Amino acid sequence: MKKILALSMLLLVAMSLLYAQAPGRTVYQKVIFDPTSSQNILNYVTNTGNTHSPHYILRALHIETGEERGTETYAATVMKIAKLGTAPNQYVAAFFNQSIWPTPWPEGSHLKIRIWCTDATTNPSGVEPYPQYEYAEKTFVVPSGGGAIQMTAAGQEMIVPPFPVIQTDTWTYNLTIQTSDGGAYEFTDPDGVVHTTPITLTDAEGEENSLLGTYTVTSAAPAGFQWESTTIEVVAADFTASAKTAYVYNAVKGFVLVPVPDTYTYTLNIHGPEGGYTVTGPTAALSGTIPYIKTANVVADLLGDYTVAAAPAGYQWVMNPITVSADMFSLVAKKNGGMNKVVLGSRTNGAKANYEYAATITFVLEEIPVQYYTVDITSDPAGAAIYVVGV
Repeated sequence: MKKILALSMLLLVAMSLLYAQAPGRTVYQKVIFDPTSSQNILNYVTNTGNTHSPHYILRALHIETGEERGTETYAATVMKIAKLGTAPNQYVAAFFNQSIWPTPWPEGSHLKIRIWCTDATTNPSGVEPYPQYEYAEKTFVVPSGGGAIQMTAAGQEMIVPPFPVIQTDTWTYNLTIQTSDGGAYEFTDPDGVVHTTPITLTDAEGEENSLLGTYTVTSAAPAGFQWESTTIEVVAADFTASAKTAYVYNAVKGFVLVPVPDTYTYTLNIHGPEGGYTVTGPTAALSGTIPYIKTANVVADLLGDYTVAAAPAGYQWVMNPITVSADMFSLVAKKNGGMNKVVLGSRTNGAKANYEYAATITFVLEEIPVQYYTVDITSDPAGAAIYVVGV
């Protein structure tokens, strides 16, 4: 019985020696920066030999046993991150020796490497004991054999922090409000806030553009000019992008000054005899009692037939109705407005003119003429006496 037990123990020892790794087996894990980074890790990790980079904390965990080792405790001779090799074939690697574990790593078991960058303060990991540091980790299977575990070939690298800063999308909207003469005029934005032209308003708080809406000029236009419109509407389509990475959008809107237009006054005088004769015009508004006057700013508003009431017995109107046409109006006066030094458009002085035109129609009465009739006697009545004068 004892002989069997002894043989069993020898068999177990032989099996453990067969699958256990040799004490002192080393691991070389090549580390690199993210390929999109503009930095070269060889310029970041500059230490060589038996020294450990001050930029990193290295830990390795044997998962099956829970045994963990780290550079905070062990010397750089057995655990480090350093620049290895010779130029031009230098590289940076995480290195550690199995000898600092109390038990060998069995073939097929798992090791996890975790590397914290003590300089990286963005993207906190939230993992103790260094929640403020960025980190990277890799798990691999312990291979067979007793030689060094080399993970330095292309495709075997481990990407470590500091990671490239991820550019988050930002939106900036710039709205320039100006006037056609470049002057300073007050206006209100969609929220009622008062601004003075020219000005550039900016919204950089988010993707939504808060500059959209109606803007209203509140300052009076200079003499001789008027606002083409006192409001401008800013819509999303007004903005065009000037950059793609930061999404900057610009728009230019303006209040436009235009010369006060020339004005025209048309006067129609309706005359006739006294007596309160009524005239029916083309519209009720143009009707009245002789004499009366009608005015308009557009000549067409006065055109048409004017019909006077019936003439008294024994009289008639010389013309009734009277048709008023545009060619009956003649210029009687031209009045200029005040001078203004603002130069805008084709008008250099800002003065407007008022053109006055007038026309007169007169209803005239005349007597109805006496009617005379001539009767030729062509026959005598039968039996009538014929008297011949002077016979």
